[in-house]
Order: sequence, then C-alpha cells, then structure tokens
Amino acid sequence: MLSTQHGLSLGLKKSLSSFSINQKGDRYIIKISGSNIDSPKIYKEKNMIICDFPDTVNSLVRLKKVGSYNFRSVRSSQLSVDPLTSRFVLDFNTTIPDFKISKDSSSFTLSFKKITPKIVKASPAKKSKSSSLYNKVIILDPGHGGIDPGAVGDKKTYE
Repeated sequence: MLSTQHGLSLGLKKSLSSFSINQKGDRYIIKISGSNIDSPKIYKEKNMIICDFPDTVNSLVRLKKVGSYNFRSVRSSQLSVDPLTSRFVLDFNTTIPDFKISKDSSSFTLSFKKITPKIVKASPAKKSKSSSLYNKVIILDPGHGGIDPGAVGDKKTYE
C-alpha cells in the first residue's frame, strides 16, 4: 500500500517493474518481472506481438531499441486505468517469429528464434534480343528555349 501526505492510497497488488532482453544461442529471451503477474492477453497484429496485462500497474521503461535484422524494439505503456491494463509490445521489421511463453508468479518469459537475413547472390542480367531497340543508339536533342535560340549558322540560320 502506497500512501501520500494528502491521504491518497494506492494498492499495488500487481505490477510490472523490469524487463530484460537476452540472446541465448539463436534465440531471444524477453523476461518481464514484477509482482503477482497474471498471464497477459497476447495479440499478433501487423509486425507486433502485443501483451496486455490485466489489473497491472506499469513501471517499465517506455522504449528500448534492439536494432537487429528483424527484432526492432520493445515498448510499454499504461494502456488504460479503467480497466487497469499495462501493455508490452515487441516490434518487428518484417515477420513475427514463432514464439514460446512461460510464466511463474513474478515473471513472464517470451522467447523466439532470431531471424537472420537470407543472402541471395544476384545473377547477371541477361540481354534480350527480342526488343526492336536492341543494339540501337538513341540520341536526344533537348532543343533550346527562352532567350537562347540555339546555334546560328553562316547565313544567320537557326538550328
């Protein structure tokens, strides 16, 4: 119970207090810690995994950039106060990887395989002879305009 000098009391039965991002082999492990954490409602939307913790106060850092190929950042917020909901979002650049979750009374863990870019060798471009412009030279004469009439010949003729 938290009390202020003005008589305001706030009971913090459930709270998110810290998180960590670790790499173990080819996996990312995100651990969210706090007190009496319930399992969140988990949504997959666009390039995000969204975890909403019901009846929970959020004391987490608001943004942490990761900057790997696919895993961009994590964000957190106090989504609403009525009903009290804390939100934790994992942002991805491309696709949402398959993930696993686990939970105990003071933490929630989400892990997923690290996605690395696929390296593809570019093949040389093949020349096509089917075009009617193959092996032709095209010359463009942009002309002149305004006060520049262009070249003037010997007999004062213009281009």
